Amino acid sequence: MCPDLGHRSAAPRGTVPRYRRQVTTPAAWYPDPEDPTQLRWWDGSAWTNHLHPAPAAAPMNPSVTADSPNVSVSPAPITPTDYWLADRNASPWNEVVGEAYRDEEIERALGQRVLLDREVEVMTTAALVPEPDNPHDGDAISVRINDEVVGYIAREETHAYRDAVRRIVASGHRAVTPARIWAVRRRTSEGERLYARVTFAYAADRALIAENDPPSAEYSLLPWGGALQVAGEEQHFDVIRPFVPRDGDGLLLVTLHRLERTLKNGESRDVVEVRLGGERCGELSTTTSRHFLPTIDHQVGRSRVVAAWARVVGSPLGAELKLHAARANELSADWLDGAPITVPRLVPQAAHYSVPGAYIAQRPKTSTEPGRAAAKATGSGCALVLLTVIGVGTAVAAGITQSV
Repeated sequence: MCPDLGHRSAAPRGTVPRYRRQVTTPAAWYPDPEDPTQLRWWDGSAWTNHLHPAPAAAPMNPSVTADSPNVSVSPAPITPTDYWLADRNASPWNEVVGEAYRDEEIERALGQRVLLDREVEVMTTAALVPEPDNPHDGDAISVRINDEVVGYIAREETHAYRDAVRRIVASGHRAVTPARIWAVRRRTSEGERLYARVTFAYAADRALIAENDPPSAEYSLLPWGGALQVAGEEQHFDVIRPFVPRDGDGLLLVTLHRLERTLKNGESRDVVEVRLGGERCGELSTTTSRHFLPTIDHQVGRSRVVAAWARVVGSPLGAELKLHAARANELSADWLDGAPITVPRLVPQAAHYSVPGAYIAQRPKTSTEPGRAAAKATGSGCALVLLTVIGVGTAVAAGITQSV
């Protein structure tokens, strides 16, 4: 069994010690006992100094009052809004590290015991949770499925996720992405052993969140789709330039609108106008527009604007804009007639984001230690390589250290 190399660091305590009580209320964001317009992080045993604005409809729990020091604290939790880092139908392929030592957590995440020689494959949702109080690495980001830590993002990739994920959490949301668990139990010379592989969507070299705020009008966001060139963006670089990231590659949230275009021969054609922050930043060609005009009309009939992802690549001197959106024939009935798909609003960009501690020390194992040699699942069509501590480089060792 991989040993627990440290204990959970004590979360910072708030300035309201009279509320400290021994209760079983789980760690989460709750209405602040002293200010109902904001949320305060409860670390499971005491209030902390981590705050963020409360949703407009978040009521204050009447059982928690500032002038009742002896009250039994049992606040009503605020469920974080999911902030999707990828299209919900994206294929999860980014590897999680450390899952070889988390067989019990993986089975709890699956909600079942994996039977001998019975492969299990589940498509699910993973939350990426920053752990600033992780005693092994303050930049660690755990991958959690059904609240179980099933592994970690590899240490060498953490920098690509850290700021975006922390900004999401600091905004009171939860960074989520499609994930996959594959597991099988095999009989070995040492007894039965679980082999598992956990992957999640989104490569470390892609932008994770939009450079701009979501639309202010009621809207629904189109699913991610293939790249389509936005025409005429060079004529509106003054609108795009403020949102070109320093590394020259980022995501934007744009809106799509029907526009009547008069041709030189006097004929009129309807095209799709692309707007950024309410300002025109280009349009789609007549041919491409045909794939989106029915969607725009349908949503206008529901008093909604159509929003979409766009990718901006450029510099302070110029930029190229490409739309990534599903076409009308690719949309499901749920998207067309269901609740709007939106992106939560985030706190402004900053050099540092204050997020609460979330490290969970690994529980002592009750099962046998996972194998430390390469293992292949017979007939599964995929090979799983389990990390070995002896004889590996420091990079692999670091990955194991942060995953315990």
